[in-house]
Amino acid sequence: MEVWLQKKIQLHVERDVNLFNSLLQTIKVNFYGKGARIFDWYKALGNENAENYLIECFAKGFGDPAAHGLFKNKLYFNIGNFDENETRINQDNVKTEVAKGLARKDIPIYEFDIPMNEIVGEDGYMLRLKDHPQPIPLGALMDINPSLIQRLGSELLPPQANSNPYPRFTSFVDTFYTYASQTLDFNVDGTEVLRAISGINILNDLRNDEDYKEALKSKEGFDFVAPLIILQGQSFMRSYLLPKIQKG
Repeated sequence: MEVWLQKKIQLHVERDVNLFNSLLQTIKVNFYGKGARIFDWYKALGNENAENYLIECFAKGFGDPAAHGLFKNKLYFNIGNFDENETRINQDNVKTEVAKGLARKDIPIYEFDIPMNEIVGEDGYMLRLKDHPQPIPLGALMDINPSLIQRLGSELLPPQANSNPYPRFTSFVDTFYTYASQTLDFNVDGTEVLRAISGINILNDLRNDEDYKEALKSKEGFDFVAPLIILQGQSFMRSYLLPKIQKG
């Protein structure tokens, strides 16, 4: 999600050049918490290969044809987990990493008048509105909120079935498949993967999600929200990827 947040920040800067005290010229990304251990694990198989994989993912998520070359230039883009000069964290206490950014005094924390909410993250979703003859398309960078998630399947319509219903997610899976087949000996039929992506049904998957079910029962109101592309990834992982890996 960091790449889409960066893209949103870029769009805000283009609209308001005075948003920051100085020009926004560099991007540095750090991964913290227990989930970040996967990046350390991949590095064990080859530092350069792991870094190139993340750069490919960032470039595809950013959506700019020139993004790949930009992210390859470490003067403008850097992944802190691959920086030898990065301050090391005690691996036995990874929870301290989550608060690291808030605890630092040397880097200011900017507050935006415009909220940086979760985003759709995928193309093809449609929203049905009252007094509107046809559903309107939702852009990948548009905000998503609990109200929209709650209307998934009724007013919020998933992409229509076609040869490529989830183009942005498919692009990421293509990158994953390329690196996984080269590095991890993960060989599967490409047609089978595309068929599994076309079969993604995030609403069915959400019905078995404990946080989603708790939100539906909450007396304080439905408060579940997540980028739709992340929900797609969870559905794909549970319905196809994990069973495929378990079978070997």
